Amino acid sequence: MFNDFSIKISAIMIAVSCVSCFSHRTPLGNGRTPAKDHLMNVALMRAELKPNMAFDAVIERFGKPQLVRTLDPPLPKLMDGKYYPVDKIVMYGAVKSSRSQSGSEIVRKKVTQHVTIMFYRSQLKFVFVNVAILGPSNKVLLSEESSESVLRSDKSDRELWVGSYCDSLYYKEKVLGLSVSSGYPCYWKASNFHSLLTEDGYYDRKREGYSLAKDW
Repeated sequence: MFNDFSIKISAIMIAVSCVSCFSHRTPLGNGRTPAKDHLMNVALMRAELKPNMAFDAVIERFGKPQLVRTLDPPLPKLMDGKYYPVDKIVMYGAVKSSRSQSGSEIVRKKVTQHVTIMFYRSQLKFVFVNVAILGPSNKVLLSEESSESVLRSDKSDRELWVGSYCDSLYYKEKVLGLSVSSGYPCYWKASNFHSLLTEDGYYDRKREGYSLAKDW
């Protein structure tokens, strides 16, 4: 039986492998399809992605993403102490590896990019930009190209976006109906979670929709 740590590492490795397989289909910020082992123009993507931008407009501009998840029931996404309904998650990814020589030493470097976009009722609500650099001694560092919300989060978890582990568990358990053996303390597992959502006004947001300021 796998423990939580091994599940988390496996999930990240699968995502990185997926990006490696599909990086040749990942659009750059200029909308053109790059050659394999090229990075995205994340600065331009951040500039062009706007609050409440339509899902179809995002796909038309940036092409087919590597990951698309439809969530029914919606995910009550916890951000800054409040819960927001999210019914679709898409992720664009790219990876580039390089090597150089410094004297007799071979220096290897890998850069991975993940741009995760969350929607509700086909309108963009959240964007998480995660740019990680794998350098000497296999040490992973988040680049300043990452969005502020990612840089503020707990870097030790190595999540692909803020809260990705619990979001993925929600998708498996609540949407797909799978039985996942995990003791990880995800917020949505709380016995009084329905009461918390009611007190927070989540069901009003779910019914009426909501708008958020740009935070990426």
